[in-house]
Amino acid sequence: MNFLQRLFWIGGPPASPPRPVDENLFDAVRDKAAEAVASLLARQAADRKRREEEEKRRRETDRGPQRTPPGEEPPDERRASLPRDVRYSISSVRGSLACMMPELDIRAFSRRVIAEVNAVYGGNPVPFYTAAELSRSAYSKLISHPDRHPAKDTVLAMAAAFKMDLPTAESFLHLAGYALSDSIPADLVWRECFAGGVHHLPQIRMLLSEFAGS
Repeated sequence: MNFLQRLFWIGGPPASPPRPVDENLFDAVRDKAAEAVASLLARQAADRKRREEEEKRRRETDRGPQRTPPGEEPPDERRASLPRDVRYSISSVRGSLACMMPELDIRAFSRRVIAEVNAVYGGNPVPFYTAAELSRSAYSKLISHPDRHPAKDTVLAMAAAFKMDLPTAESFLHLAGYALSDSIPADLVWRECFAGGVHHLPQIRMLLSEFAGS
């Protein structure tokens, strides 16, 4: 089988895309997503209030001219903590990058996609990119240009189409240069969906619209 046949092969029994999960399971995931987002918003509100109180106390106690005006040299006691040789630091960073770059595998993500298509969909990409709501041209570009990674939302949709659990989805995201954050409501929704086995994109988008406004 040549490259184009492997890329667009539609023969054989097609694998079914992710289907809507049971309503009870979906409701359980929704409840967990609601709890996680509510907890996040409460933490953010508490942090915002704490910062405002700290800023208020700082303004009340800051009476003397301790702060260095813009454009002036820092006081003598701060100069000792400044780097003595900035060029040396840049050189160290450059040397570290020179060692790391040859080991960077920019094609690992596209290889993982092909491997998942083979494992989950029997090598047939059509039901995969249909379930991930990708066009055939978008999938073709992904495979033809392995050094280009799609947007984070696209990678998440692909992970859902592969029916990944949470640890596998996080590993998949990492290969594309992304991660799920505990400080972003949408990421919390995706996390609960992967953990709860919700992989049907319309259901996931319903939860995203309900809890993350996206």
